Amino acid sequence: MNEPQANASTDRDLQPSEYIQFRDDIQPGEERVRIYTSLGNLDVKLFTKQAPKTTEKFLSYVEEGKYEGVQLIGRVHGYHADGHDMQKVSPFPREYASELAHFHGALSTLSESDDEGAFTIIHDESRRTDPDVLDEIAEQRGYDFPDAVKNYYMTEGGAPQYDYHYTVFGHVVGGEEIWNEVQRNDRSMTIKKIERIH
Repeated sequence: MNEPQANASTDRDLQPSEYIQFRDDIQPGEERVRIYTSLGNLDVKLFTKQAPKTTEKFLSYVEEGKYEGVQLIGRVHGYHADGHDMQKVSPFPREYASELAHFHGALSTLSESDDEGAFTIIHDESRRTDPDVLDEIAEQRGYDFPDAVKNYYMTEGGAPQYDYHYTVFGHVVGGEEIWNEVQRNDRSMTIKKIERIH
């Protein structure tokens, strides 16, 4: 697994209020999109300040309709947008921010295929990350998780092994009950369209 890049801060002094994924409201500089699926809608806030290149590219694919008809398929760590058009686009850049992590509900560039423009919505059914797992990851990488991040992983779950390896560029803020139900019943969703909302 890649080590954190030089531009990735691992500041341990950030306060919980500075972790913008902890907030459901939309802050200045953030955008919001609605993912219309065959089973219901998901509202997602995008972190345009922390991941400007990734969100810009994602929104350009949205405007071009690249995700229409794409399946959100359940994987081990979440729902992966896996579709035919994704092989025709350029890959997402790598951008890391200390106040973003692969918490349950995060929108990530994590891809388990060759689809360069694919994304994954992180889903942790247990809603709890074992502290021993966090300690093991920290030991392997040579740094500690900030306390706020560690506590959030332990209470909300996620996929910490992907932090500083893939880009977190958004977070689900509405419709979570839909994909929780989908996960429980081992189903997939088809994206009808994605559009910006205000």
